[in-house]
Amino acid sequence: AIVLLVHSCIDRPCNDNNDLCNDTYESLFRIVSKTTGKDLIYGVDKIYDNSKIKLFSINGVDTTFITYQPYKLAKDAYDSILYFRLATKVDTIFMRLNDSDVDTLVLTYGLSESKCCAFNTIRNINYNNTNPLPNYNGTVELRK
Repeated sequence: AIVLLVHSCIDRPCNDNNDLCNDTYESLFRIVSKTTGKDLIYGVDKIYDNSKIKLFSINGVDTTFITYQPYKLAKDAYDSILYFRLATKVDTIFMRLNDSDVDTLVLTYGLSESKCCAFNTIRNINYNNTNPLPNYNGTVELRK
């Protein structure tokens, strides 16, 4: 008798991770003019200095600064976008663009699924009390 054992990565492509992945709380976004659509941080029409922008959250008396970085996204023809990744869930992020301009990002979270697993992620961003913007379709455009 011949016994043939076949193991396929099609049946378990994710190496037995119990269908769970690490949560990923990150976003790619641009700040553009509400009227012209021009980038307000990068390019010839910029009005904010990207080196002066501060992202932070407040919990009681504690302020936590959030690291962000410019991210080149050539395929979308953007000069650049901003990228941040949070270590834990934060409900509200404040973005200080300059000494007199502070914006509010309210984040909502939800479960996302990939081919291999499910994980929590930022699902929507509410920018300065506007309608929530989806955070799962690429770069989020924050219109100011």
